[in-house]
Amino acid sequence: MTRGFLGDPQRYLDTYFSRFGETVWFHGDWARVDDAGFWYLAGRADDTLTIAGRRIGPGEVEAAAVSHPAVRQAAAVGIGDPLQGTRLVLVLVPKPGIRPSGALGDDVARHVAERLGDATRAAAVCWVEAIPATRAGRVPRDLIRRLLAGEDPANRGQLP
Repeated sequence: MTRGFLGDPQRYLDTYFSRFGETVWFHGDWARVDDAGFWYLAGRADDTLTIAGRRIGPGEVEAAAVSHPAVRQAAAVGIGDPLQGTRLVLVLVPKPGIRPSGALGDDVARHVAERLGDATRAAAVCWVEAIPATRAGRVPRDLIRRLLAGEDPANRGQLP
């Protein structure tokens, strides 16, 4: 562990140890522990979707989507919506031998909503052959979101 940020030990303590008390380290990942004591990491806490007032990690939505028997891989992204604030869009890769269709996409959206609640029903489902990943295996959800929103995929919010 480090001693501080840029020579500021208090900033380090404030960032990682003050949120939940001095004995709990906030590392920025969502995790859950099952009844047997196994830990499951669901993704970054700062990578959160707010849909109909409910905050949920995209990893939770993706896990629910891949629990459908037709889905091999999933990416969940939020697209801005003037009425709801954010619309959930699922980008899915079908399992080998599965033919994607609108009806199958609706079935996957229903499947996710049954597991996580109606607020997580996807507004749209896109079937693709592959989901991009970084060399570390991380899905670049921000890139997928920009592509789906019709934005410049190279623009990461930098100043001109």
